[in-house]
Amino acid sequence: MSFFTNSPHQGASNRRASRHLGASGMFDRMRTLVDNVTEAFDGPAQTRKDRLLDNWMRIQEYYTPQRQDDICKLSVTDTTIPHHMEGMLRELAHEILDGAQISIDEALAQPLEFGACMEYLLQYHVLSDLVDLAERDVPRGMRKYVV
Repeated sequence: MSFFTNSPHQGASNRRASRHLGASGMFDRMRTLVDNVTEAFDGPAQTRKDRLLDNWMRIQEYYTPQRQDDICKLSVTDTTIPHHMEGMLRELAHEILDGAQISIDEALAQPLEFGACMEYLLQYHVLSDLVDLAERDVPRGMRKYVV
């Protein structure tokens, strides 16, 4: 089966017609092919919540029982924790800014609603966990990044 035709047994008249599609028709079909292949390999696009969760999980990887001795010897700047905390903050900021497209009066008239990222933070006590990490200041300098 061809990626550029509708049927593997396309007739001669259809082949002649497809030759006359011109460059834009061929490029459109090529773009569709590339998009389909890319989507097949990449999978569905990540949501904002997925990206927030990925960053949070990568921070939590430093606090496994197997890594406790190692993490105490490190400075926070020796880890990827600051990068992942910035990623979490970026996702929250985008979520809040997307919701800010309405006026203040409209926002006050509506019931308080949170996006998926904020819901996750509240439901799973992520902010409380971050405060605990800041209090322990492990790795050194963690308090600065949380505060």
